[in-house]
Amino acid sequence: MSKILIYCDGGLGNRYNALISGISAAELFNCRPDIYWPVNNWCEAEYSDIFGNNVQIHTSNLIDLKKDAPSWLVLSHDLRNAEYLGVPFLSAYGFSTEAEFTDFCLKDGRDVFLYPALILPWISQERLRTVARGLPFHPDLVAAADKFVKESFSGEFYGLHLRRTDLVLGYSDAEVKEIILEHKDRQFFVCSDSEESEKAAAQYSNVRVRNKMSYVERQDEKKNWSDITLDTSKRAYHSNVRRNAQGVRDALVDLLILSQSIIVGKSASTFMNVARFIKELSTNKVGNLPEIYTIPIEESFNKASAGVLDVMQAISAAQQLWSKQRYHQAVELLRLWLKQPNSTLLYVVFFNLSVYLQNLGALHEAEAYLRQCVYQQPDFLQGHLQLGLLLEKLKRPDEAITHLLKALSITRKGTEQDNNFRMMIIANLSRLTQETSH
Repeated sequence: MSKILIYCDGGLGNRYNALISGISAAELFNCRPDIYWPVNNWCEAEYSDIFGNNVQIHTSNLIDLKKDAPSWLVLSHDLRNAEYLGVPFLSAYGFSTEAEFTDFCLKDGRDVFLYPALILPWISQERLRTVARGLPFHPDLVAAADKFVKESFSGEFYGLHLRRTDLVLGYSDAEVKEIILEHKDRQFFVCSDSEESEKAAAQYSNVRVRNKMSYVERQDEKKNWSDITLDTSKRAYHSNVRRNAQGVRDALVDLLILSQSIIVGKSASTFMNVARFIKELSTNKVGNLPEIYTIPIEESFNKASAGVLDVMQAISAAQQLWSKQRYHQAVELLRLWLKQPNSTLLYVVFFNLSVYLQNLGALHEAEAYLRQCVYQQPDFLQGHLQLGLLLEKLKRPDEAITHLLKALSITRKGTEQDNNFRMMIIANLSRLTQETSH
């Protein structure tokens, strides 16, 4: 192996992830990487528009590299791009450690073509942060972000990012309104790839939005944002976007402002996650503003429908809905998630759903979910306890006793929580035993 080629493609967040990951990987071999920063519909801004360091950059698009790809060890983001290049799919994320990656590359011997879109998880955080700190953004864009913060906020502020074009991520406009009105005494920065969403937020006195010169555009004005469209390399995507150079520069200023805020919420947005990463690089992390813990509900439903909603976000979003007395939506979300379950914590979803249904009076349906819960996790104490109490409500005391005895056998002596469970279970067993003996 003589060199590492880093291919930075996609939007600004994806390119930043690929860049710092690739430079970090090249450090493992003490070699200078060949950086590819293509100008295409995903990002028409050149490398020098974004960063302040002067390095040699290749601007070839993927279509220009197809003929050379078979001679490289290609480690890519997904199967689609491996097939496009005509090479076997080897995941850029498929290593456990830096040593495993270097051994694999050295044994192969070919030049490495590294094409990720996310930060590579096997690279140490310390190495990534060191590389990122040595990669300055363009000073004019940094100055623009600092000027906006200084002129717009008197102290700490919250940040909200809303993606609205080919992907809809983050809070809905209605959820943004709810968050802002619940915290009228706090300052907010709102940024989006949608001018309409920014205008909707800007009407509130505690919100600041930066006036941008350009937003994301459609490649084909006759198509919707998510219609299948060919990109510059003739790849078909459900993404009808064009990000011109000024729009990308404006987006970077937004990202730098966002990185100085207390970012609200978590989502699959690469843009937001890069802002969090840059924020962590700051030496001044101490803040007095409390976190705002709220889950994007509309996004949660969309991701649940697609089968990609994280189980903990599903549970948290349902709990949030329940706490706001949106009871039936909480049940609907968990039912939707269960259509495409993808977690070893399936039993927790069954349990939570059963509790909600009991509170809504749907006892027989709650029983069905509790039985699935204890089938999935036979030693789940709370599952057997709740099933026993529910069966008592359903006038089936013998079955109730069976599950309460199972719950009792699972408790551990000596722990305060389990001692409390034991006392509760024993009291219920005693009462049930007496009632069934008469």
